[in-house]
Amino acid sequence: GRAAPKAGSDLNAASARVDTTASAASASSHGPTGPMGEELLSLAAHLKSLGNAAFGRKAYSEALGHYSAAMERASGDELATLHSNRAACEMGLGRFEAALQEGRAAVSLRPRWAKAHARVGAALHALGKLDEAKRAY
Repeated sequence: GRAAPKAGSDLNAASARVDTTASAASASSHGPTGPMGEELLSLAAHLKSLGNAAFGRKAYSEALGHYSAAMERASGDELATLHSNRAACEMGLGRFEAALQEGRAAVSLRPRWAKAHARVGAALHALGKLDEAKRAY
């Protein structure tokens, strides 16, 4: 339906912002304590990039796997973004309850992030819970 293309567009916009941040952080860290953190950040960014590419091909199950692997190496806002991306994948697969759980996880990590609330609203809408969806948006 209509939510899937919007979710894809939103996902790509968010992904570019996070990927840029991850690359910049990786490039600026060269000290003796930097390499291990740099490797983990680089690996998480790489896995997320693979997920974004799979999402772009509508290979939602594959994207979920990459985002899950990236989540093991992420924290904070990045983790919220990965939950949001997973919500978009679950929507694409028609698994609206799972999308709702992922969206709520993103909201719990970043309560003021509008996109996370939109993921929850889209999942609730797809589940036919229109009053709840309106409140979520």
